[in-house]
Amino acid sequence: MSVLAKKIIDATYLILPTILLLSISVASIVFAVLTTKPKVSKGTFTTEQITRREVNLMFFGNFHRMDLDKYEWAVQEMMYDKEYLYKSMTKDIYFLGKVLALKYRYLNIGYRIFMYGLIVSIIAFAVSFFLAAHTSYPQ
Repeated sequence: MSVLAKKIIDATYLILPTILLLSISVASIVFAVLTTKPKVSKGTFTTEQITRREVNLMFFGNFHRMDLDKYEWAVQEMMYDKEYLYKSMTKDIYFLGKVLALKYRYLNIGYRIFMYGLIVSIIAFAVSFFLAAHTSYPQ
């Protein structure tokens, strides 16, 4: 981009392809960030939530700010109740799949924007160079 920025001053015919390339790059970066951006929860739970079987201890976001001894106690409580344990495991796997599906969707969109945008940008640069060489376009 720094090389192109210097060149644009002398070759105004490169402004449109450069803006196109920059826009494609920014759009790809936005989808890459959306893909990797974590959704962080509060990371704590209460004793009441464990006794009422309301918290999923398999998901790190529900315990990442807890002390180890409280987490170990909660896991022990969950292991005493096989239904609670299996439901937690099932929910965790299910929601991991949901999150991954969304992330893969964003990745797919970002890859397509980048791939097709790069092709269109290269064509735009080629057309701009061709037109500049064959017309009295100011250089």
